[in-house]
Amino acid sequence: MAQIGFKKMNWLPRPSVWKEAELARLKRKEMMEDFQQRSLNLANAFANTFSFQLNSSVDNVAKTASDRMAAEVETKATEMQNKLMSTIDKMA
Repeated sequence: MAQIGFKKMNWLPRPSVWKEAELARLKRKEMMEDFQQRSLNLANAFANTFSFQLNSSVDNVAKTASDRMAAEVETKATEMQNKLMSTIDKMA
């Protein structure tokens, strides 16, 4: 019984083993450079996020402190005003 199969014609020349190795090396180099660039981008994204989080925390703390100081100043001003008014009322 005859088997049916494909016979390779080899019409196109194959690259040499050295050329195949060189192409594989170049492909690995491109993949490594791409990986390094992606890693650098990821590291920068993490650093930016961390920096933004720190800045936001500092801003929140500063706003809270400012609000507390404003409230304290307002309380003291009201106390002084009430004290002054009571002094004026006693004089009158």
